[in-house]
Amino acid sequence: SVPKAIIEAPIIYNAEDSIIVSFDGQKVYLYNQAKVTYQNIELTAYFIELDLETKQIYAEGILDSAETLVQKPIFKQGSEEYESETMRYNFETGKAFITKVVSAQGEGRILSDRTKKIGKDVFITEKAMYSTCDADHPHFYLHLSKAKVVGNDKIITGPAYLVLEDFPIYFPFIPFGYFPNSPTYSSGILVPTYGEEQNRGFFLRDGGYYWAASEYF
Repeated sequence: SVPKAIIEAPIIYNAEDSIIVSFDGQKVYLYNQAKVTYQNIELTAYFIELDLETKQIYAEGILDSAETLVQKPIFKQGSEEYESETMRYNFETGKAFITKVVSAQGEGRILSDRTKKIGKDVFITEKAMYSTCDADHPHFYLHLSKAKVVGNDKIITGPAYLVLEDFPIYFPFIPFGYFPNSPTYSSGILVPTYGEEQNRGFFLRDGGYYWAASEYF
């Protein structure tokens, strides 16, 4: 008989090899091409452990005969997609802890050793690499000691420096960075702000023209 908790769960799951259900029906283990779907969220991996009571999920890949990690966890939510080594995610809180995650951010990618997902599109990373190189291990990147990534908005970093062919270039050293991270942009006039200060009186500030260079510039 199928446990009642599984029938009533709003989570859809399947696997190519096997599905094992715990004795109390609260935990499900999926192996090989495992897939879990919840609302607009989809997670695929080699192995997935699903706790129906806490709505928490754990996923990981597997090493093949060449010692290469395959069937890595791939997390999709709407238009966002992330690939990682391991992932622990809570469907109710939307929070996650991810290792070795790769995510597209604008024209580049962020590769992070450890990442915490603290909101729908907000991530905190440690020991991350930001690069526009599409190689598995980038030929050049900006090493970020820590960063906060807000999807389709901005990237805020702590100390950072450039690395070229795995050779660190400590000068110039960036103590703090702010990078706009919007998928759309266009040229146009920047409307200035106005106000009043005691020392300078009335003012207009931050007016001008923004030129958006093409992607091949």
